[in-house]
Amino acid sequence: LQYPGDVKKLSEVLSPTIGLITGAGKAHVEHFRSVREIAKEKLKLVAGMNADSKILINGDSAPLRGEANSRTGYDFIQYGKGNPDRDYCATDVAIRGIDGLEFQLNYPKSQGVTGERKDDSSLLLESRLNSEGNVYNILGASASTLEIGIYPTDVKKGVDILPLSQRLNPIEFPGGVVIDDT
Repeated sequence: LQYPGDVKKLSEVLSPTIGLITGAGKAHVEHFRSVREIAKEKLKLVAGMNADSKILINGDSAPLRGEANSRTGYDFIQYGKGNPDRDYCATDVAIRGIDGLEFQLNYPKSQGVTGERKDDSSLLLESRLNSEGNVYNILGASASTLEIGIYPTDVKKGVDILPLSQRLNPIEFPGGVVIDDT
């Protein structure tokens, strides 16, 4: 996202069947008048999507949630932390420093692949990623994969990843630990 109209053009060309909008913040404000305008632009993702496409949004992002609620004809799937009104909700979030993070993912009972037990609507997710922002990244990615029918056990395996080099990567040495975020 750089300029107004970018998202709509890409959506119309690609015709995605699932979309994930992680937030609307000041990162792109240089070409937009406000964060609300950024949220509006990001929601133009629906332009190339069919009526049965899945659109997930970070429900904890007030600008996104507000713009999504003002649109009719779309069923936005919301994810967020600590709010049971979200379709996918992270609870019991624990940031364990260099040991990563964990949280309980609560998701709709109707989700799951044929043959998957439908009474399980909660999944403990653990990752070696180690920041609050990564809770939202993992939550959005996990919700998206559950929506397309990936087994919850595979989602659990998929989030146990190492930080990228130079992105909050702990480096241990005799006498201490350095967090490399260069």
